[in-house]
Amino acid sequence: MADIIHGTWIKDGKAVDAVYQNGAKVYGRNYFSVSGFTTNKYTFASIDSYDLQLLPNTKYTVSTNNVGIPDQGYANIFVGNKGFTPSTPVNGVIVNKPQTVTTDNTGVLTIAARSYSLADGKDKIQVELGTVETAWTPAPEDILN
Repeated sequence: MADIIHGTWIKDGKAVDAVYQNGAKVYGRNYFSVSGFTTNKYTFASIDSYDLQLLPNTKYTVSTNNVGIPDQGYANIFVGNKGFTPSTPVNGVIVNKPQTVTTDNTGVLTIAARSYSLADGKDKIQVELGTVETAWTPAPEDILN
């Protein structure tokens, strides 16, 4: 049995990266830290971006509850390898339309967010290992800070 402590699943004294129930993944470790984003972001073309150092040549899925700008057809969240150009049809992430990206040999994954605040807690971003989107959970770093 796993217990959740400060936003991290613990089993047998160790952090758990994923939890399965009846064969379905129901929890994945969120690598996107709001506190890391607000502290380490940089701005390019009026879009705030944040580089996550992850494993090289590995698939990650990025999801959000943000609906984007529906009347204009734009996403507010974007994901790609370092140096990518944000583009709604190519790398935009909106609610119910996650993006799976394979990191390059540097392992750096860039998350970009257009003109809105994560600080109020309404908008959520989840970056998790693999190709399966699961329900949002806070990054352990956000709980511990």
